[in-house]
Order: sequence, then C-alpha cells, then structure tokens
Amino acid sequence: MQQIARAVTQAFNNLPRPHRVMLGSLSVLTLAVAVWRPYIYHPESAPIVRTIELEKSEIRSLLPEASEPIDQAPQEEEAIPQDELDEKADSDAGGHEYVVSTGDTLSSILNQYGIDMGDIAQLSSADKELRNLKIGQQLSWTLTADGDLQSLTWEMSRRETRTYTRVDNGFKMSSELQKAIGSTAC
Repeated sequence: MQQIARAVTQAFNNLPRPHRVMLGSLSVLTLAVAVWRPYIYHPESAPIVRTIELEKSEIRSLLPEASEPIDQAPQEEEAIPQDELDEKADSDAGGHEYVVSTGDTLSSILNQYGIDMGDIAQLSSADKELRNLKIGQQLSWTLTADGDLQSLTWEMSRRETRTYTRVDNGFKMSSELQKAIGSTAC
C-alpha cells in the first residue's frame, strides 16, 4: 500500500505546477460534490395527498381495453393476398445469392451456407479461376432436395457469366458471353 502511495506521490510531483493545481482543485471539487447534502433535509416528511372530487359523468371504467375475454375462441386470421414478390420468393425457395466482399473465398462463402467441402473441392477443380473471386462479383446457386449443390452461377463481369452444373462425377462448366450492342459513329 505504501508503494502505491509513493508511486502516486512521485507521479503527482513530476507534473508541471499548473497541472498539479488543476488536478488538486478538481479532486477537492469532486469530493465536495460527493459529500454535499441539501441545507434543509426532511427525511420524515409526509407525502402530499389531495382528494379530487369527480362527477359521475367523468368517472370511467378502468378495465383494460386490450385484454381478450377468456371464454371466447380466437378469430380466424384473414387470408393475406399474395403479390409478385411472394410468388418470386416461392419460386426461388432453393436458390441463394451472394455478392463477394473483401476477404471472401469460394469455400468461406459456401461453407457458411452449409455446402459440403467435397462439392467445393470439385467446383474448384472444375475451374481454377474460382479461387480468385473479386469484390462485387455475384454468386448464385441452387441446392437439391438433399441439400447438395445442384448448380452455381458466377457473374464474373457484365459480359461473362459461368454456370457450373452437377454431373455424375463432378461439375460441368458452361460460359455465356454477352454481346455488346454498340452504335457506330458516322
């Protein structure tokens, strides 16, 4: 304990004079606020009670309005109409989409969705370029009913899209190039 006090004293004495004055005055002020009590203190004062007279027209029932009666059965929910987004979600039930971000690899992306490492290794061996994903590229894939990878689509750029489809012994790659529609200057 004496060593701690000695170390604090030595640190305090090594401070410049204005800092020591400021630190001392702030310490005294902090202690004064902590110990300060109001001048008039009534610990046993009675609470103030007032009676307000109400007419019968002003008295309301204080039953909770949001509570449900116990003896009634719940009403059937109304059918919610479906729109185009619901239909699209139903059709994409087995599909996933992902946009590559910093530090992503094919195995880290597919692993977080529970895809088997064997399938990922077969994909990588089908196309070595899958090991070099770039930020902003899009991956989408579908799964079989068993949860195995059925197909993977890799949008490498606006022009090129590669699709990997499961075959008996691995994955088959097919590439699709978009043709540019250009205008010629006259």
